[in-house]
Amino acid sequence: MAATGGAAATIVVRESSVQRDGLFGLLALVFAVAFVRGVHGAATTAGTIAAGTISGVLLVAVLLTWRLVRRQGSRLLVTSQSIALVSNSAKDPTTLDRSAGDQLYFVVRGSGRYRYTALQGGGAGTPLNIQLFSRKRVRAACIAQGWHLD
Repeated sequence: MAATGGAAATIVVRESSVQRDGLFGLLALVFAVAFVRGVHGAATTAGTIAAGTISGVLLVAVLLTWRLVRRQGSRLLVTSQSIALVSNSAKDPTTLDRSAGDQLYFVVRGSGRYRYTALQGGGAGTPLNIQLFSRKRVRAACIAQGWHLD
């Protein structure tokens, strides 16, 4: 968490590298083990080719996605008047304004197997996807700027 100087200081909360890198590191490890076990443990040549191809493609896909997520560099800009989710890949940040109310909630969004943590304001507004952020750091930044969290 970093703060910039001035009367209306902005607190910058960056993604948690433990959550981001832990998730992708674990997925990469799983597919690397699947690749090794599939290639060396297959009973036939066709099985070796299939296991190597499928797990190899999935391993490369996870590594490329991991690189993409690291390069996007999402961050949360918390001021006393607004909270903005900014990414290098997005042109316009998603924002929660205090004019809709200063009450914030951690909510779970999504359905089925894909669910994510979001920060939502009390009024009507778009929830901010804070899946890869530390809730503790987000809470501390919001409270420091005078927001109320439940």
